[in-house]
Amino acid sequence: MGHKIISKLRVVLANSAVAIQGAPACIDRTAGSTQGQAVPSAVDTNLLPVGRFTESLTGDGTKTVEIELFNPKRIHFFTNAGSNTVDATDIGGPCYWSAAGVVAVPADVSGSSMAGRVWIVEGASGARVGIETADAIGLQGPPGEDA
Repeated sequence: MGHKIISKLRVVLANSAVAIQGAPACIDRTAGSTQGQAVPSAVDTNLLPVGRFTESLTGDGTKTVEIELFNPKRIHFFTNAGSNTVDATDIGGPCYWSAAGVVAVPADVSGSSMAGRVWIVEGASGARVGIETADAIGLQGPPGEDA
């Protein structure tokens, strides 16, 4: 499957989180019940800022909220591995290659190659992943050389 470009994202709004239209929106990467869910910006080292809320809403842990992304994301569909599958708690976090075109989130990533950041999970079938090339994340060679 090819790629698509998204400028908005629908994600579960964490229980009791208050989304205010136009306010910064983050994905909570804290291990626990709100991992992979939307929360307002706050002082927290586990929040990934992604955009602005397009609506005002109070979360109950099941309602989704729309977020207009700060930057459009080019995402690709990859099949979910049979084990260590990518799920909703992985939204905003990294996933890893399990095989050619297959992604997973293993407990021990020390021997794994990162595939990209999870943006959309399509159930057990797979996930839509944003892949950053080396030059996009600052891994360029010396000036005048290609990475």
